[in-house]
Amino acid sequence: MDKNNYTIEEAKRAVDVFSEHNNVRGAYEYYKGLKKFIKETELKQTDPKLYGDYYSCLIKLKFLALNFFDDWQEIEELLKNHFEAIYKIKYYDLWNKIKLNLLTISDLNKRNEIKSRLIKILLDCNRVIISKKKYKGAEGLPVTVKELLKDFTVNIGIDKIDHLKKVQYLTNSENIKRLDEEDKNRLKVLFDLYEKLKISSNTPEGFENDIPMVINGKHVMYSQGQAEEIDSKIVDLIKSIKVGDETVGAKEKNVEYSKQSASQSPSDSLEKKAIKEEREKEDQIDELVKLVNQYPEGSLERKAVRDEIEKLKI
Repeated sequence: MDKNNYTIEEAKRAVDVFSEHNNVRGAYEYYKGLKKFIKETELKQTDPKLYGDYYSCLIKLKFLALNFFDDWQEIEELLKNHFEAIYKIKYYDLWNKIKLNLLTISDLNKRNEIKSRLIKILLDCNRVIISKKKYKGAEGLPVTVKELLKDFTVNIGIDKIDHLKKVQYLTNSENIKRLDEEDKNRLKVLFDLYEKLKISSNTPEGFENDIPMVINGKHVMYSQGQAEEIDSKIVDLIKSIKVGDETVGAKEKNVEYSKQSASQSPSDSLEKKAIKEEREKEDQIDELVKLVNQYPEGSLERKAVRDEIEKLKI
């Protein structure tokens, strides 16, 4: 991706590419460059329409790079003011982004506090995610995040979500029946996010950490109250790609590196070591990206490999 070529066409293509490959770091670096470009060119004053197009790309890039932002107030403002943007990003999964940020917080009570704030943001959010223009007689149709969640909670309740009631609501609600599939999917994304945020991190269902386990010789991933078996071939492939001190290859490389470093100054040695480690990490990510594309979207195998990629990118 050419970071010096900030045409609007290039910016739009960058969003699609970073989203398709879940390239968080790439999205963050491009976001910083594009933000600087917009400011320096003063597009807001000279060409408001073009500025709007660039700004839309900037918001999408920020959502894609969400895991590089650790200020929860900034994240909350992004959701409050631009929630509808998540539906304009291919392959985007907002919950997984939020979940990964929550994983950086060891105190589960603090996680719950953040989740409660995000719920409040959604319940008060006036961003439109359903277009009334698509439907006849849509005067009373809920179209904002706030209106849709209000209709949802009135029918489902505000306590722990009853899955039977949820299915009945999604199936029988007159407001939902009239929607096309695209808008129904939008509601599903919103309601699923709301539901996950409502579950306490102190419970097995709400605990965000994925826990790999070996039970009776089988590799299992325990995730938010559910345990699924992982194909042992996937585990072996990940192990073969990841480079660590425990692998024979890594030990040999470290011995060779130590010999080369002996004659260098400490600063040169540390710099070269950092460069070497970064290149190794990039090689690991490249191999894992090739591996993840071999499995269908939504599969446990794809999720396991993507988790490894995310760990390397942060």
